[in-house]
Amino acid sequence: MKWGLIIVAVLAAAATVYFISTAQQQAVQTTTPTPATTAAVVTSAPPPPAVPFSERNYEVNYTYVMSVAVGEVSISLWGWGLEGVGLLGNYSVGVLTANLPPRGPVEVSYKAATEGGVLYVVNCLQGQCYAEGRPANYTVGVLLRGVNATAREVGRCEALGYAGVLVEERGVITPAALQTLLPGAQGRGEYVSTTCRVNGVPLTVKSSAYLNVTLYGQALTVKLTVEATAVKAGPFNATRYGEVLGEVKAPRRTSSAS
Repeated sequence: MKWGLIIVAVLAAAATVYFISTAQQQAVQTTTPTPATTAAVVTSAPPPPAVPFSERNYEVNYTYVMSVAVGEVSISLWGWGLEGVGLLGNYSVGVLTANLPPRGPVEVSYKAATEGGVLYVVNCLQGQCYAEGRPANYTVGVLLRGVNATAREVGRCEALGYAGVLVEERGVITPAALQTLLPGAQGRGEYVSTTCRVNGVPLTVKSSAYLNVTLYGQALTVKLTVEATAVKAGPFNATRYGEVLGEVKAPRRTSSAS
């Protein structure tokens, strides 16, 4: 069976595009409840810390914990990622490690950046890398991003000492989106995601996706869970964006010259 191919495909797609797609979506329109009138407070609390980032201007370091179940095979993953969004473009860098029996630990690394309406991506598995370029809006329909999505504010939250808004989103992963994720697969799925957003920036994310697919002539159930926790957040880093963009475009230049 081609369990390894299936799992690697899911991992590479999920790791590469999840937060870039989150950054590209429109801001969630929510209604903030009107606070109840309270009596005057005698002593005032210290003001909350100033937020040095915004929805279109941030760089966040995340830790990731993921699990992928294909049929009866379940794999756990862990790693880190750096995600940036700014006026110049978006960038993403990260490393995930999985224990794939019988091979043992396998490392998947990725880098991605957008420029001029193009998303440049380099994925590496055990030192073997491949590069590609796609339209920048390619990520919108991929894993954990679907259609018929509904989002609503469900409460308040806190992350990195900042007060935020807890948003729940549910959506459908269409057959077309599934084809983009796993070429040759037939089926559909759904996802649910709960995010703590501070000034529009996701600082904690808990997501799960369920897909019923037919691949290589086999009917499979794929379940994916993702937990991302910010460990540091700040404004967009233009220097790092330029470095990542240069690295992800370099393999394409080399390929064109060969």
